[in-house]
Amino acid sequence: MNSPNSPVNPVPATLAAETAGTFMLTFAGTATVLAAHQLQKGSTGITALDDLTIGAAFAFGLIAAVYAVAGLSGAHLNPAITTGLAVVGRFPRRMVPGYVAAQMTGALLAGLANWVIFPHLREPLILGSTHPGPGIAWWTAGFTEFVITLILMVVVMAAAVRERAPGGAAQAGVAIGLWVGAAVFLALPVSGGSLNPARTLGPDIVAMQFPYWWIYVAGPLLGGMAGAALWELVLNQGRQPAAGQASGLSHRLPANRPLGRVARRFRSSEPRVNRTGLVWNLLCRPTRSAVEPATIRRLASTRVQVSTVRCNPDTGAYGSR
Repeated sequence: MNSPNSPVNPVPATLAAETAGTFMLTFAGTATVLAAHQLQKGSTGITALDDLTIGAAFAFGLIAAVYAVAGLSGAHLNPAITTGLAVVGRFPRRMVPGYVAAQMTGALLAGLANWVIFPHLREPLILGSTHPGPGIAWWTAGFTEFVITLILMVVVMAAAVRERAPGGAAQAGVAIGLWVGAAVFLALPVSGGSLNPARTLGPDIVAMQFPYWWIYVAGPLLGGMAGAALWELVLNQGRQPAAGQASGLSHRLPANRPLGRVARRFRSSEPRVNRTGLVWNLLCRPTRSAVEPATIRRLASTRVQVSTVRCNPDTGAYGSR
């Protein structure tokens, strides 16, 4: 987390944070798959208790990762999330390759860590990667990945994009983590419950095995894009207007005021200030919407100088100089 007097996070720092967060998520889940098998001492198959344990591991890993890096990179941790946000204009498209590369790097590092810890499970369990369950058709597994990732994207849009309250990173992490845990639990015997191309491809590459890899790329990516579009075009249209906007009133700032330039350039209906004086948000995007006078008064009452509040369009993080 930046100090009150530091600039917004540079791009290398955000990509490093995204790498670390994806490593935490992937390692927590895939290592638990391997550990559950190890505890069975060679028995085959996944029991109901293992299913619950693996789902909980992914959920807890995601929540911890969001706590750790949301203030630095927005904690996408998933190429499907990054792509979905970019398609609907919620994330700069020029940043997508960098984010995806960082996410793949984190997943590869998690696969390497698994190989060091469980070297004998590299071939039989593909280091915790995913594959269709016994007797499951490839299209069934792919459709399952599409549906669970679509719902994940809707949860992300509702919890992390629309709601930007203080402590929003933690609140979003819990909501998203709960769905990831439930999705892994229901999809584990069908598709393995990936929801994330990086989470599958990282262990695949280290193990040099690629069973139906394209299912775990196409399914989550299409599900993420469909979920983002569903939220933007349908679900978000019925939301209630914020206080002060019910009558259609908006207040634009004069062009010669610094915050006026920020208001016209970046979408942030409710910029927030935490206890350190750092103004932050999970995501932002260019828009012509105005900042409410109440928001300006709240910013002015903090230790942050309103004239220096700015948003980094590459990371979605707000900071002050």
